[in-house]
Amino acid sequence: MTAQPKPPLEAEDAFIRALASLGRGELAELRRSLSARSGASYRLERPIFEHLPARYHGGWGHDAAFLVAGLYALVERPTDRPDTADTAKASPSVRRNLGHDLGRLYRLHERPSTEKRFLALLDTDETQLPYHLRYAVTLLNAEDIRPDWARLLADIAAWHRPERRDEIRQRWAQAFYRPQTDAPPTESPAPLEENA
Repeated sequence: MTAQPKPPLEAEDAFIRALASLGRGELAELRRSLSARSGASYRLERPIFEHLPARYHGGWGHDAAFLVAGLYALVERPTDRPDTADTAKASPSVRRNLGHDLGRLYRLHERPSTEKRFLALLDTDETQLPYHLRYAVTLLNAEDIRPDWARLLADIAAWHRPERRDEIRQRWAQAFYRPQTDAPPTESPAPLEENA
């Protein structure tokens, strides 16, 4: 019996396209909401989240989607064309993860602090994850490296489950330490499981 390929991150990609359509004020509101718990004060929550399946509408799935929306707003601008974004070019069967992007940054400058930040990110739980991700995304932005936002959303949404978190950590670490090639590592996208 052969394993069936996992479906692409269609819902996550649609969510990122919805974020790309936001205006300057809406993105600024999302950036400010990074400091609010679960974005409780964010007035645009409903239209943004309608693009995600029900599994993202409660609990950690919601928090993960809101966190990625805030991180996206932190570095992306309305003048960026959604059709030229990295996520739009990504093949559903080949996606970069955050470890790949941080590894690329590390190899650019070979700063030990980048590796230390990455290791701290791998060691965090969901309560400290927003802080570490914000720092990582800011570091990447300084070198004009954008995460695969849909892949990041799927990974963060699964972070609260220890077995999935361990799997994600392993994939990120392998991608971080893998010698740089022209193509990103092949990674089958894994959809978020239903909230337990």
